[in-house]
Amino acid sequence: MTILVSAFIYLPGANKSIEEYIKLGTKLISLNINKIIFIDDTLYNYFKYIHSTKTRLIRIKLENLYLYKYKNQIKLDINTTNPNKDTFEYFCIQCNKTEWLKEAIRLKLFKENNYIWIDFGIYHVISKINLEIINKEYTNIRIANIWNLNIQYSSNIYKDICWYFAGGVFGGHKNNLIKFANLMREKCIEIIENKKILIWEVNIWYLIWQNNKDLFSPYNCDHNQSIIDNY
Repeated sequence: MTILVSAFIYLPGANKSIEEYIKLGTKLISLNINKIIFIDDTLYNYFKYIHSTKTRLIRIKLENLYLYKYKNQIKLDINTTNPNKDTFEYFCIQCNKTEWLKEAIRLKLFKENNYIWIDFGIYHVISKINLEIINKEYTNIRIANIWNLNIQYSSNIYKDICWYFAGGVFGGHKNNLIKFANLMREKCIEIIENKKILIWEVNIWYLIWQNNKDLFSPYNCDHNQSIIDNY
């Protein structure tokens, strides 16, 4: 069996209203599977009634994320069509997915060894989640892949969004997920120290994949039902 992990911190520049995200997230939280959901402290009351033996809610604050302390060192220099969304705070949250997974593993709230991350608002691109599919167990990092990983695209990895990985779904055995989280933390800090920037988590995952291919088991998908069905 697999433990589902997700998180929700709402930012004003989001593509959807807070009410829409609450509706989408409630569908995810309602799945009949053991899950650990990290919830913005200011939004906890919207979800506290769902807290149960299968659903553990953990309060969090944006300011406590490890990347947030670098805010004054960062100068965003990216190509984006949505600058209201693609902010430092947004990148802090996206790049923290692996950290939340590591924290969920550390908490030892359930006995299973396999975990899966699913974005809180995943239902805006899918219609259903088959529990048999997401309960599949993998040793390596099973990760949603869009662009051909064997092609070097013309996009600038430090300025453009690069969809080698979809971002919304990845999972695997807890030991390799911890390795992934540690590599992600190291790479994020390295980029900040060397370039004074922060970028999309999927771009950084690609940089990590380049030197750690044996750690990953990519599967082809797009931002639609295939992101779940092909897991």
